[in-house]
Amino acid sequence: MLRRIQIVLLLNLALAINATANLEPSVDIKIDRYYYPLDIAKMDIQLTKSINAGAIFEIFVRLGTDVIARNDIPVLKDQQQYNTTFDISNWPTGRFIVSAQLKDKTGKDIADIRRVIYRQQLKPSGMPARHLKPTISPDGAFILDGKLFFPFFVTLLAQSPPTGQTLKCFNVKPAENDTLCAMAVDNPLNRPMVELPGDMNRNGDNVFIILPEEKIMDDKVREFIENYKSTPSILCWLIKYESRISLFRGEKPDNLVALDNAAEYNRLNQVIKKCDRNHLTSIHINYGEVEHLREYENVADVIELADGRLPGSSYAEQLVPNIADFVKNIRELLGPSKPFIFWIGSSIPDARYRTAEEIRCATYLAIMHGASGIVYHMGHGGIAPSYTRHWSVYSGLAAEVEQLYPIIKSTPHKPNFTVKMPDSIDTMIRFPYIIAVNTTNVNINATFTVKDCNVLELPCENRKIYGKKSVFSDMFTAFEPHMYFINNGASVNETVRSK
Repeated sequence: MLRRIQIVLLLNLALAINATANLEPSVDIKIDRYYYPLDIAKMDIQLTKSINAGAIFEIFVRLGTDVIARNDIPVLKDQQQYNTTFDISNWPTGRFIVSAQLKDKTGKDIADIRRVIYRQQLKPSGMPARHLKPTISPDGAFILDGKLFFPFFVTLLAQSPPTGQTLKCFNVKPAENDTLCAMAVDNPLNRPMVELPGDMNRNGDNVFIILPEEKIMDDKVREFIENYKSTPSILCWLIKYESRISLFRGEKPDNLVALDNAAEYNRLNQVIKKCDRNHLTSIHINYGEVEHLREYENVADVIELADGRLPGSSYAEQLVPNIADFVKNIRELLGPSKPFIFWIGSSIPDARYRTAEEIRCATYLAIMHGASGIVYHMGHGGIAPSYTRHWSVYSGLAAEVEQLYPIIKSTPHKPNFTVKMPDSIDTMIRFPYIIAVNTTNVNINATFTVKDCNVLELPCENRKIYGKKSVFSDMFTAFEPHMYFINNGASVNETVRSK
């Protein structure tokens, strides 16, 4: 009989750290990376304050409870920016908390801001060096070479990564672009976009496409597929990006006939399938058009989807608050067997609204609630090379996702115990793992109980925490996820936070 485990999280909300980039905190800390590979020997920190207060900045770096580095910086009159560098060449691997405390002359705290960094050599495993045919499992996951596969890629790149950062981490290459190719793992899959003939037109604020007559169009599509279907390792053919743009056929400007978009793309899907029965197809739904999902769910094998509603998530200024509910709702609408790839706006509406913390949090939440893959949209204004911490998150995150996704897709046991926690911690349990995500931009000191367990390992963080009579304490910085491993045989079943 499975042991009954009760997990109770009692939360003590600490000082908000203003991790969302659209806020303008009076005191802030900027660190040059989120993940530090082992060949990086230094960490650069910039402190700013816009308030006329404070006598000293005290900077602490902690590994677990141990302070491994410290630096004090006197505050000077009329100076708002301060810089310091730490030599990290001899630091062990793991998760570190960097704390910047602004104090007055009496030693009283004015502000205490915390960020996490990781020092580790996490690299995605790469892809098999041979032609592969992805398939779909009954529970909506991609299968590649007999293993679970989570598409993790970037598209519409508007700016290049900063010099000195190697991002060979994306496992799908959406286009033949030199920069995108350099950011991909060895032997990535391809996701070619079908080149549909047609003219884009605008009438005021209305955008529409005029297609040629069916035979001309179908011949062009067949030609494209025949030319590229031998491309190694195709994930899927993207039939259309923003497929809700109105379609017409006929002579312009007279005699235009409005088309049923879903019906037309379904017809084109059949044309593609007759040319290439070996590969999957996908269709992208315009953001804000989720109400049309039912029309499109059978148009292609895979749905690609962004949440652009107001307030929304994918392209909203606040990325995290609505993402879990949106992805969960899409999974419920599509059912368990339909794969969907979720789009996250890494630079939409603007890169200044995105932080490494939010990107990592959103990725965890999307996977936990049913996404079968993720596209990071880096188009429009793009991410400036100066956003080095943001850029650094993808390579470490790609390796984490390789560990996380099979755990989440593992079969849960029937729930026979209770989990009590506030909505600010989103939780999923897959024995012997507990995945917990802080969905807020505040630090949370969490105390929780795991019955019959005294040690929890955190495999992505290279650390352990020890309980006293099964009671544990851990710090969640803003938007931070933790993945705990119960290593003493205690049995845990699944339960997911309910709203």
